[in-house]
Amino acid sequence: MDRLNTPEYQNQITPVLLSGPERRKTLAMHSYLWNPGVKTARQALYSQNALILRSAEAVEASRCLDLGCGVGGTLLYLSETLQAAYAGISNSGVQIHLGSQEIQRRNKQQQVRLFQGDFNASQSFKPFPNQDLIFGVESLGYASSLETLIADVSGHLRQGGRFVVIDDVLTGDDQTDSELVRVWQRQARIPGLTTRDNLISLCARSGLVLADEDELTPFLKEPLFQQGQNALTYALLSGNSEPPAPGEFRMSQHLRGRLRREGRLAYEHLVFVKS
Repeated sequence: MDRLNTPEYQNQITPVLLSGPERRKTLAMHSYLWNPGVKTARQALYSQNALILRSAEAVEASRCLDLGCGVGGTLLYLSETLQAAYAGISNSGVQIHLGSQEIQRRNKQQQVRLFQGDFNASQSFKPFPNQDLIFGVESLGYASSLETLIADVSGHLRQGGRFVVIDDVLTGDDQTDSELVRVWQRQARIPGLTTRDNLISLCARSGLVLADEDELTPFLKEPLFQQGQNALTYALLSGNSEPPAPGEFRMSQHLRGRLRREGRLAYEHLVFVKS
C-alpha cells in the first residue's frame, strides 16, 4: 500500500472524526449503530461501547486495553460502570492530547490512561501484561501485519481473557480482487483489511477461540451524502485525485458505505477467548 496510517494522517482527520455535536459529546469516532432498542443518535454512537462493556463484565475485567483508542471515548464510557485500570493506544498526538484533557476534566486520571504509540510495534504492548480484555473498534484494518498483531494480543491476555473486534471484514475471498475494494483499502489506509474467516483462522493460530459473534451490518445507518457521490467515486477510481487527508478520509467513507450496501463488507462483532 502506498498510503500509510501515519500520526500526521490521524492528526489531520481527527476533526472530521469528531465533527457534529453528538460525536463531540460521546467522543465516539466509530460508525452509528442502531441496534434494537436504540432510538437516538447518541445511543447509536454508544452501541459499540455497550458491546465492549458486555465482555468486560463477563470476564470481571480489572485491566482493559483499547487498540486504536482515539480520544478515549470507549474507555471513559466503560469507566463509568466498571472499576478497572483502562489503557488506550493511539498513534495520534492530537487524539492523545484531546483525550487526556477530557480524562482530566472528568477526574479519571487514576483510572484511564492514554499512550501515544503504534500498536503494530510489539514493544507498545510491553506495559500491558496479563490483560483481562483487549479490544479494537474499527482499528484492526490499520495493522501492518494482522498475524503479528494478533500474536501480540494473545501474548498479553490472561488465560480466559477476551479479545473483542468490532470492524468491517470482507465477505469473501473473491472481494480481495475487487478494484473498488482495493481503492477503498488504499484510500482508508487499512492494509489489515481481511475476511471474517481469515481473521478467525489467524486468531485460532494464536490460541484465541471464537466464542460469540454478531453480524451488525443491518443496524448501520450513516448519513448519506448522495450528491456528488458518483463524482467522488470516479475520482478515487481514476487515481487522479490527491486531496488533503480530511477530504481523502471523507471520500473513503463514501466508498465504505457503498461497499457495505453492495454486500462486499460486513460489520462484525467478534468475541475471542484465550484458551
